[in-house]
Amino acid sequence: DGPGFFVIAGKGGSMYTRNGQFTLDGNNKLVTVSGDPVLGKGGEIIIDVSGAKDKTVSIERDGSIFVGKDLVETLKIVDFDDKQYLRPAGKSLFTNVNSQNQEKTPDSFSIKQGFYEASNVNIFKEMIEMIHALRAYECYTKVDQFFGDMYTKLIDLGRF
Repeated sequence: DGPGFFVIAGKGGSMYTRNGQFTLDGNNKLVTVSGDPVLGKGGEIIIDVSGAKDKTVSIERDGSIFVGKDLVETLKIVDFDDKQYLRPAGKSLFTNVNSQNQEKTPDSFSIKQGFYEASNVNIFKEMIEMIHALRAYECYTKVDQFFGDMYTKLIDLGRF
């Protein structure tokens, strides 16, 4: 919640996403749905619950990851002053194409475990508005054609 991106270790360097659907792979590494490692402040995040009494994994609002009461790592959350230099690089991933546009820690953000950030677009409302715009365009086109035909007839009448 708020500004910021999760940092992902991509093939060409750091990538950024707001998609927080993460899982553990076979090596207990926190990864995205496509298998790219999620980075913490100390690098790739390994969550090993095998030796813990309490195997509950929880993520606090500041991105701290706990197994039971033991701190494992903290998610690396970054933001940019100028987001125009972020370019799409796959499904919900971005890359920074300007080296002058440095990563910074956002002033305020909140991680919410178990929630998923969805689109803020209401698809049904947008479809209805698009249909209204199409109908208005068709109507104005017919009116324009009517006046064009009327001017043509007036010119023809003026010749007689």
